[in-house]
Amino acid sequence: MAKSLLFVCTFNAGRSVASEYLFRHMVRERDERLAQLVRISSAGLVTKEAIQYLKDFGLSVPKPFFGRPPHRYLITLMARRGIDITGHRSRGLNRVMLHQADLVVVFGEQQRAAILSFWPEAEEKVLPFKEFVGDEYRLGETAGAPPYADGDFVDYDIDEMAPFIAEIERCLAQTAVKFLRHLQFTEAP
Repeated sequence: MAKSLLFVCTFNAGRSVASEYLFRHMVRERDERLAQLVRISSAGLVTKEAIQYLKDFGLSVPKPFFGRPPHRYLITLMARRGIDITGHRSRGLNRVMLHQADLVVVFGEQQRAAILSFWPEAEEKVLPFKEFVGDEYRLGETAGAPPYADGDFVDYDIDEMAPFIAEIERCLAQTAVKFLRHLQFTEAP
């Protein structure tokens, strides 16, 4: 039986996109049959807190929030891994996506709280990325400006962005089995 994994970050332009495409690539490389059984996607959830956070740093909020391509450097970094994300367009989380997903992985506790404030019935399936990865995961916890605003990674060039993507890739590789077991697959990449 097919299962669905949904990664959620703020604007669906960085962490969730990288996670969606990297994890799909990992599963497909290991087992094409399993890749047909796991639907991996991503979405964004823009909260008032996220908007205020950007404004506090003097940054404008990208509008429209969704329907945007990934950052050009993310496209380049993923292409270096043999993954084409040029067709991706950001999309906002909605009730249908949430209910169709068997597992929703968020990148922050604020995102989890926001989702559950709208859809409390999803509590069992909305889990933080850090729950799978553990305390080694540090993305989003560094001081300074947020990594994404104005449709761009703020003040980051491609060499500065590369560690973010490498960290997500490392974490996904270490936790692939946990994700798949949570989805009730016994086979794992």
